[in-house]
Amino acid sequence: MNEGFAGRLGTRIAALLGCVILAASAGLFVAPSAVMRPALAAGSAGGPVTVAEPTPPDTFDPIAHSDFNNWLVWQLAYETLVLVQPDGRVAPMLATSWKVSPDGLTYLFTLRGGVKFHNGSALSADDVVFTFERLMAKGIPYAKARFPNVAAVTAVDPGTVQIRLKKPDSSFLNNLGDPFVVAGAILSRQAAQATDPATKMIGTGPFRMVSYVPGSELTLERNPDYWRSGVPRADRLVIRYIPEAQTAVAALLSGSVGLVYPTPVTVVTLKRVTGLRVVTVASSSTFQINMGSVKPPLDNVNVRRAIASSIDRSAVVKLALLGEGVPTGPFPPGHPWAVPLAQQPYYQRDIVKAKQLLTQAGYANGVDLTFMWPTLGDTWPRIAQVLQSQLAESGIRLTLQQLETNVWLDRLVKANYDLTMTNAPYFADPSLYIVPRAGRQGPTPAELQTLLDRATQASYAQLPGIYRQIQLTEANLVYPFTGVVAENKWVAYLPRQVEGVTFDFTGSRRFYFSVRRPAP
Repeated sequence: MNEGFAGRLGTRIAALLGCVILAASAGLFVAPSAVMRPALAAGSAGGPVTVAEPTPPDTFDPIAHSDFNNWLVWQLAYETLVLVQPDGRVAPMLATSWKVSPDGLTYLFTLRGGVKFHNGSALSADDVVFTFERLMAKGIPYAKARFPNVAAVTAVDPGTVQIRLKKPDSSFLNNLGDPFVVAGAILSRQAAQATDPATKMIGTGPFRMVSYVPGSELTLERNPDYWRSGVPRADRLVIRYIPEAQTAVAALLSGSVGLVYPTPVTVVTLKRVTGLRVVTVASSSTFQINMGSVKPPLDNVNVRRAIASSIDRSAVVKLALLGEGVPTGPFPPGHPWAVPLAQQPYYQRDIVKAKQLLTQAGYANGVDLTFMWPTLGDTWPRIAQVLQSQLAESGIRLTLQQLETNVWLDRLVKANYDLTMTNAPYFADPSLYIVPRAGRQGPTPAELQTLLDRATQASYAQLPGIYRQIQLTEANLVYPFTGVVAENKWVAYLPRQVEGVTFDFTGSRRFYFSVRRPAP
């Protein structure tokens, strides 16, 4: 693209974007007919595929972080024994087949032959044993919680591994095959003992790590020894981390990156740009309100119920997501096991009831609480501001507090907060939409724990009914959280620079395996 033209175009788009942001903040929308439709110049063919992501990883170690933004990178270099497909099927990956004993306690996996790690060493059963030993010794509680029932992992021979469970676990295969490879990524014993996994990914995946400029740019290249031919299609993938949404849009429009992930505000502009493609998906990304519940006043169930009853979820969608989303419970909308919100207690806004509940709890004059959230984009503060206004009508006065992500996460996992917000991504294991997270809130109520215990040992056919009971129980207790909204997701790209984009509702970046620069 001509630099003079790019500069002029960037100025025009920046001005347009500024208008959209101002209009959005004022509750107004710009009619499409009133907006110019600039055209983009053609990109040059050849070279690496360059994309922009908003949040850089804190670690490359797949057992060391619970934040979704870290997982996006891990899945590019690491693989799991099996893989859960978007439709829920469990497919072979590093294991070509597996057998389960009649009592459901023993899984025998046959490993794929000819698989090599990025350091050249061959995959063996000993690497699987090492992976689980390391997980249990060094993994964060969130990672360990993926496999609470693993009793022993044994190498039967170099190509066969046996995993023995303490008790039947209906979620085991789903967690083992999480497409984001959390906790289940298979590491090389040799590589992990020689190189710190926090700073260098050495897996079996399609891309291998070349370099990383912390917080700025990650460069990956095609794994020449990858066991699947023709994957990935790009010779090199460069990920630039651009936290500011407007800066990412400018980078896309100038051609310095070929693909970005718009926010609810920036997508309004990008959908009107000629020569640019925007893919919209109804995502599984749900925002939830977490309540500390370890100390007054949030240890009182009626205070939690008052908070839940004060939320107008449809208004949050309209004002905070600019209409790009839907109200939600713990399960994302459209999930076959989701209980309709109209059937869940305290999911309908009722200010009169909220005030009555506060009075019953001994807080007739209302409560003062602090609401914290992480620095992870512009959607979070907009939701917080809308909730602050809504809860104030019930006498629930919020002090808003945005924190650096690591500070926020430390307080979250120690239940050191009043109210906070989390963003749940797609989960291969459906139980993760509803299970309490270790350490994030007060003790699990007995009636809920009984249902959770039943679910872990149930057959797959029994799970939908049990999960329905769990959702209703959690809604009544407003524990461990209450669902608010599920947001749409988008990917915008320049077709002259990138082809093969197949973004889906999971939010996975596995489609990077199919992208490439178009032929000249």
